[in-house]
Parts: sequence; structure tokens; C-alpha cells
Amino acid sequence: MTMLSAGAAFGADSTDKTIADWQTMAQSDLDAVKRLIQQVHPGSMDNLNPAFEAWTDSGYQQAQKLIPKVHSYDTAMAAVRYYVTGFYDGHLGYSDNARANASVQVTGWRVDLVQGAYIVTDAAPSWPAAMPPVGAKLIECDGHTVEELLRNNIAPFYDRRNFSTVKALLTPMLAVKPLTGMELKQCRFKTDQGAPIDATVHYQSATPDLAQKLLSPHHVDLIRPVHSVQLSDNILWIRSASFELRPELVTELDTVLAKLPSLASKSGITHIVFDVRNNGGGDSNVGNRLLEAATGGLEYDQAGIEKLPPVYAQWRVSDESIATVAWYVSEMTKALGPDHADVQETKQLLAKLKAAIKTKQIWVDESDGYAINRTEVQRRHGKLRRFNGTVVLLTDSACFSACLDFADAIRLIPNSIHLGQTTDADTVYLNGGLMDLPSGNKLFMPLKVWRNRTRGHNEPLVPDVPLTVDMANDAAVYQATLSALKAR
Repeated sequence: MTMLSAGAAFGADSTDKTIADWQTMAQSDLDAVKRLIQQVHPGSMDNLNPAFEAWTDSGYQQAQKLIPKVHSYDTAMAAVRYYVTGFYDGHLGYSDNARANASVQVTGWRVDLVQGAYIVTDAAPSWPAAMPPVGAKLIECDGHTVEELLRNNIAPFYDRRNFSTVKALLTPMLAVKPLTGMELKQCRFKTDQGAPIDATVHYQSATPDLAQKLLSPHHVDLIRPVHSVQLSDNILWIRSASFELRPELVTELDTVLAKLPSLASKSGITHIVFDVRNNGGGDSNVGNRLLEAATGGLEYDQAGIEKLPPVYAQWRVSDESIATVAWYVSEMTKALGPDHADVQETKQLLAKLKAAIKTKQIWVDESDGYAINRTEVQRRHGKLRRFNGTVVLLTDSACFSACLDFADAIRLIPNSIHLGQTTDADTVYLNGGLMDLPSGNKLFMPLKVWRNRTRGHNEPLVPDVPLTVDMANDAAVYQATLSALKAR
């Protein structure tokens, strides 16, 4: 998903841009996005997803009708995002790289989703209109509930997927001035004391600092290290808050991987908890290596396995996919070294893509075993090679992409337990690359499609035992996990 990145580093000057210039920017980027989707995205060649092709054309026509309502940089982005979000794909996004010094028009107040209510969490110190007090609850604007506003006025221009984590990210976007004709006029707030407060909405340009406060996501600050392991209460607790292959994270990961076999073999350990809170994905091999180091991995009877549907990915062959996989090779080599098995495997994929484009092939296949579920694993007497206790998966709503792949692997293990919050979800289209657009913004686009994956298209994973505590509070999560495990 792509939210507004207020305060980021930007490109060319935009102070002299006219409304006509912004509309030209929107049209040019919209045309380029459609062209790239048709030429590069696997969905445009996917016969199993006719809705994708339908939106490619109808969504483009709908987005074009918004161009006359564009009056600023942000509304130019909104018109293009309207098209992009209609594919309901968290791996397909439109970046905010070209803002330059184009200002953001805002209401002056920020609203966040807090324990099911829409609460004012920040407000400008001075503003031409009266500000609602921090702590007040937003009830409605112009006769529409907040849910209606998010669904109809915000989601189509940021992220249409109906997940709790998305809703939380969308809520602050109520502050941004929308397309012409969609502006808020009057909003009603309520405090714990007194009568409701009716506030007239006055949009005004925000300073970069104010835009940052009002619009940027409230990220959870990770307690370093990102990868860690501890043993207490007969529980081996493995924390992995990112599967990215940044060099500093690889160093942390290698330290944990080196410790896991000996720690996991200690007598008396009843549970291994894989804690992937705040993990938005990265490289799926990271999760595989953690599971292997801690447990030896899952084994089961392979007899007749070939009768199950094969799981494989199809890479759409294009110059863009070749450039992206070449970048993967470069970054993986820096992080893992040139002789690492993952690097060699990715080099082989790159060679196949280069050969395929010469012969004008559409797809390059990448095998990933067979479609198997937990029932089938149990029927095949599945067990972990080096651990006889219970494996626990702990997720929050941020779990996405490679984190979901890891969750799939844990949930295959007989008697494993999934605790925490329902995860995010991804489509069958993954492994994204960045493509340049005329404005200087970029399109982030998936390049391969999974076939016969057990988890469905945009299907989140629901825990066996939901935890209702603050998932950013380590102590509370630990105690809630202990209580949940004792109760089973």
C-alpha cells in the first residue's frame, strides 16, 4: 500500500505549477501505469483472474473522469491511485517521490483509530478555524459516518482492501484535501463532557513538520535487535521483526541462527514461539532458515507426493523483471556473499529470464513443491526433525508477504498454535520491482504469480487464539501468551 510520505526527499521545484500542469501530470502517469500493467504485470496475462483485465480497462476509464477534478500534486496522485487501488493488491503501489515543494492542503487536525473509536490525536497550534480538542471523538462529517467517509472518500484513493491494519492507516488521510467536490465542510466531534462540537473545516497548506505530524503512519518503534532469542519459563522465544536482507539485519540473523540448534536441544523446553510482530516481509528464505535452525524442519512421508497439485510461481518475462531480479542478485550478494545458495538460485532464475526474453517466452516457472495442508501432513505422519514440543506462531496485523509465507509453514506443523491478531493478506502476485513514471514517481509492481498456493488470493490468516492486549507491549504480549498456552 502507498500512503502519503510527507517530509520525504523530493525532486524538481513545483511552486510554479498550474492546475493544468497537475492534470497533465495525472494523465501522463495514469497512461504509463496502464501501459506497464499491460506489459509487465502477471495479472494481465492471467486467465484465472478475468477481473484483473476488466479493471485494467474500466478502472482506467473511471480514473480518467477524475482528471478534471485534479487541482494539486496530491489530487493528481489521487487520480492515479484510484486506478492502482482498484486492483486490490498490496504489492502494487504508486510512490510519492516527485513532490518537490508542493504543499499539502490539510484540515489542521489528525484522527486515528484508537480501540475502535476515531479520536483526535493531534491538531495545529494555530489555524484559521476552531480546532477540535485532542481526545475528542469524530462522529460524522456532512451527514456521513466516519466509516462511510473512509469507505467512499478515502479508501479508493489509498487502499481499498478491507483489513484492520489498512483501516488504521487510512484514518489520518481524512485530513488531506481531496479532489474538487469531495471536500469536507462541517464535522461533528464529541468529548466525554459537554455537548457535541460542530467544527467548520478549513483547508490550508501545511508546513512539512505539520504534514509529518498529521499524516505519517505511527510506526511501532522496534526494540533492537530485530532478530533475537531468549529462553525462559521452558519457552524458547524467537523474535524476528523483519525478513529483509539489509546487512545489519543479516548479522543479527546469523547470530541467532548460530545459537538456535543448541538452545532448542536443551531439555525441558515445552514450546518454541516464533514472534513475527511488526514483520512486513522481505526474503522468505529468512523464515525457512529460522525454522530449520530451531527445529530441523518439518518432515513427512513423501510417498505419492507427486499426485498432489504442484505449487509453482510463474515469472512474467520482461525487461523490468530481468532488471529487478538482477537487482535482487546484487543486493543478496552484498548481504549473503556470492557463494550463498540463495544467491546462486537467484542467479539461475536471472539466467532463465534472460534466455526466455530472447525466445519471446511469456513465463518462466519456479517450482516450490506440492500443495499440502496440515491434514495431509498429519496423514503422512509429519513431525519436526529435532523438536517434540509445541510450536507457536505469534502475529499482529502487520504480517504480510514473506511473513505470511512463514506463517503458512508454521501452521502446517501438527499441533502448532497460532496466537495474536489476524494478519494482513496478499494476492497471488508477488516479488515486486520499481518502475519509473513520467512525473518522477514510481510504480511498485509484482512480477510473478503463484499457482496452487494453499492460502487464497487476499486471504488473511486468523489465529487459533486471538490476543486482545496491546501487541506493541512486549511484557503484556508475553504474559498473554503464557496464559493462552497454560489454558490449552
